[in-house]
Amino acid sequence: IMMKLTTSLRTGLFVCLVASTVGFVPNYFTPSSSKSCRSSSSNTRIYSDSGFIKTISKPGSSTPVSLGDIATVKYTCYLADDPDAPPFAKAQKQKMVVGDGTMVKGWDKALRTMTVGERSIVRITDPEWGYGATGVPPLIPPNAILEFDI
Repeated sequence: IMMKLTTSLRTGLFVCLVASTVGFVPNYFTPSSSKSCRSSSSNTRIYSDSGFIKTISKPGSSTPVSLGDIATVKYTCYLADDPDAPPFAKAQKQKMVVGDGTMVKGWDKALRTMTVGERSIVRITDPEWGYGATGVPPLIPPNAILEFDI
């Protein structure tokens, strides 16, 4: 994560991202106990919240990401239960306002636990923090478990 801490950029920034193409719309899904399909053995630390599990694969600086910050994020999003499925969304440099509700709740909450330069695998574990029973057809099936490499 690279973060620009200037507050002047917050005004007027509208993050369309892939909201219309991959449907980053908060919803719900059912958790699963399946193993991560993208975690590596070099992971250093696990952070668990009531809605997600985050495994840090590369620690960042001590500068935390805060609500309302402008962050430039590299990410890849997967269906965690299908290791052969291609990513349903990815970006090399996506600017976003942290915690603005554009992404699913689990993404927003996990991003706020990260530090600048950190790389983590985030698995959403709470049905209220993902896409839920409706999914986002045809990209994300109903009750899909999601995994983000952020």
